[in-house]
Amino acid sequence: MSDQEQKLKEAEYFYSLMVDSFEKELYDPFTYNMSAFLSAARSILQYTHDRAVKNNRGGDYNKLIAQKPILKYFKGKRNVNIHEEPVKPIQQVFLDLHSTLTVRMKETVGIQVIGADGEILRDELSEPAEISNDSEVQVKAHLKKITPSTGITSTLQYRFEDWTGDEDILEMSEQYLKNLREFIQGAILEGLIPIN
Repeated sequence: MSDQEQKLKEAEYFYSLMVDSFEKELYDPFTYNMSAFLSAARSILQYTHDRAVKNNRGGDYNKLIAQKPILKYFKGKRNVNIHEEPVKPIQQVFLDLHSTLTVRMKETVGIQVIGADGEILRDELSEPAEISNDSEVQVKAHLKKITPSTGITSTLQYRFEDWTGDEDILEMSEQYLKNLREFIQGAILEGLIPIN
C-alpha cells in the first residue's frame, strides 16, 4: 500500500467520524474530525507533489490536479485551517412546517380558522357528505371527527461559508474522497505514485 493510499484510509476514517458527529448533532467533534480529515486528505496531494517535483514531473502532477477542481478547493481549506485560522463550518437549519386536518363527517361541520392575533380568518359551514354504497370512505365518512395534526421537520446542514453550491460539507467531502481515489489511480498510471 502506498503512502497516499494509507492517507486515504485515514481520511475515510475521519470522514466516518464526521458523519457520526453530524448524526449526533455534535458541532465541536464534527469540526475536530473535519480538521483531521482535511489534513489527512491534503497529505495525499502533498506526498504526490513532492515526489513529482523531485523527479521533474511537476507538470504531470499539475495536469492531474487541474482535472479535479474540488482538490484545489479542499487544499485551500486545509491551508487556511493550518496556517491562518480553524475552518468553522456554518450551521444551517431548514424547517418544514406542515399541518393536516382530517375531517370525517356524517353531519354538517363548522370550520373556523383563527389567526395568531385572534382574528377569524375563515368561518364556514360544510354540507353533509353524500355517501354512496361503493365509496371507499363509507365507514370513515360515518364518523364525525375533526383531528388537527401539525408537525415541524428540521434538517441540519454544516456548510462552508464561501461555497456557493448546494452541497453541504458531508456531500462535498464524499465527492472529495471520490476525487482523491481517482487522483491516486491516475497518479499510479502516470508513475507519480510507486506501486508497492
